Amino acid sequence: MSADRDILLVEDEAFIAIETEMALQDYQQGPVRVVSNAKAAFAYLEGATPRAALLDFNLGRGETSEALAHALLDRGIPFAFLTGYSEATMTLPDRLLAAPRFSKPCHVEEVVAWLDGK
Repeated sequence: MSADRDILLVEDEAFIAIETEMALQDYQQGPVRVVSNAKAAFAYLEGATPRAALLDFNLGRGETSEALAHALLDRGIPFAFLTGYSEATMTLPDRLLAAPRFSKPCHVEEVVAWLDGK
């Protein structure tokens, strides 16, 4: 499969990344490109256009995926946040408020239903 069918998963917690990747592949949503930070995600996006992206909001060490979300929006790539933050504690600019949010631990069936529409 080409990179334009990949799902980009940006997750800094290795266990969650592996678990999510495996679950998505079990539901035949793969291939999944897993990266742990925004820098690696931006590098991947230089040569690829995934069909969708799943972004952990807090990437650790004070980094968030907000800038990456803006870039995906600018490129017309669908994305959703996978986060442990509630809507009340996850402050986003108006431009990103419409992005789907799935609470961690997420129910993979909900994520797959969203991805099936992409």
